[in-house]
Amino acid sequence: MQTKKLLTIGEISKISGAHIKSLRYYDKIGILKPAYVDPATSYRYYTWQQLVIVDTIQMCVELDIPLRQFDEFTENGGQKICYAKLLEHGKALAEKKIHTIRESLRLIEAYREELKFGEDLKKARKNVIRNIPKKRYYVKRFEGAANHSDHYSMLSNLYLEATAKGLEPGYEFGLLYIYENDSINRYQAIEIEYGKGQSKQLLTVPAGEFMSKCIQQSKIEAATTEFAELFARNSKRIILETELFSEDYNILEPRFELRCSMS
Repeated sequence: MQTKKLLTIGEISKISGAHIKSLRYYDKIGILKPAYVDPATSYRYYTWQQLVIVDTIQMCVELDIPLRQFDEFTENGGQKICYAKLLEHGKALAEKKIHTIRESLRLIEAYREELKFGEDLKKARKNVIRNIPKKRYYVKRFEGAANHSDHYSMLSNLYLEATAKGLEPGYEFGLLYIYENDSINRYQAIEIEYGKGQSKQLLTVPAGEFMSKCIQQSKIEAATTEFAELFARNSKRIILETELFSEDYNILEPRFELRCSMS
C-alpha cells in the first residue's frame, strides 16, 4: 500500500490532539483500527477520514460516554456515525450529572446548617427550641446506651442493612426512644435521607417543634428528668440522642444532642 496518502500515528496525534498512547488504546479496544499496518515495521497508518472518528471518540470522552459503548453509535462496521443518538445519550448523562451535583450541593448546605446548629447548641446556656421537618429513620430494637460497648458496631451493621435495602442514610444516628402510656420503645436509629427502598423497620417522626440540649455523655434514660416539664404536659414523647457535630469536632470528647418532641 502507498503510505504517502496516509497519515502516521504521530501525524494523527498532532492534528487531533489525541495522545499516541490513546490512539494505541483505541486500536486495542477495536474502535479505531489503522487503515494499514506496515508488516515490516508495525507502524500504524490512518486515512484523513479517520480523523472524524478520532474527533468523535474525543467527544465521547468529554461527555463521559464509556468508549466500550462506542460501537453503539456507529453502523456499517464503523463507516457510519450516528451523531444524533450519541448526543442524545450524552445529554442524558449530562442531565444525570447535573442532578447529582445539585443533590451534593443540597446535602453540603444541609450539613453546614447542622454544623452551625451544633456550634450554637454547644454555646447555649439553656435549651433550644427548633422546628424539624418530618424525618424517617431505619430502626432496630435496642437495650442499652450510647456508651454500650457494642453500640457503634451494631449501628454499623444497621447502616449496612439500610443501604442493602436501597435506602440512603443521612447524618443523624443514635438512640430513639418513644414514651407512651407508661411504656418505652427503645431503638437504635439511622436517619434515611432518601431512597426507593421499603422496609418494616422504617419509622417516621412527624414534623414539629423539638426542644434540644447539649450533653457531654449519653444519658437518654434521664430524658424524663431532663425534660420534666414537657413530660408533665403529655406522657407521649419522642426522644432522640444523636452525636452533635460542630465546626470543630473533637473525636476524644464527643458531644450529644438530646432532643424531645414538644407536641
